[in-house]
Amino acid sequence: MKKSNLINYRIYFIIIFFIFFIFIFLFNIFISNKFGDNFENTFSLNITAGITDTEILLGSSSALTGHASFLGTETIKGSLAYFNQINEDGGIYGRKIKLITYDDQYDPKQTVSNTQKLIQEDTVFALFDYVGTPTSVKILDTIKN
Repeated sequence: MKKSNLINYRIYFIIIFFIFFIFIFLFNIFISNKFGDNFENTFSLNITAGITDTEILLGSSSALTGHASFLGTETIKGSLAYFNQINEDGGIYGRKIKLITYDDQYDPKQTVSNTQKLIQEDTVFALFDYVGTPTSVKILDTIKN
């Protein structure tokens, strides 16, 4: 791999990781502002899919093998490193973050299948860490429904 390509991948990874941190920061602000002191009572009824009294379930379909595996595996590793730190610090309001990850090999058809499984069978709270335009565009109809 050329050194310039490696630098481009590193820059891409840094940008994705930065966006991820902003997402977590805004998510924490949203939860704090929306529920305030009543957060525990609001979610103890387990009304929201993917959130229980003990965990927040996120789902991802990424290229973990195949020609784009570098992007998928590195993005997942970065996310898990941050989630592990959050979980070690007690989670979000006592809830540990769990990430379910499926390999789509950067194949849009497999991404759709994985996304349907994450939504229907795993009942995740949010979809996260999707890599690539071709795969992400294909799931838009699935997530609208």
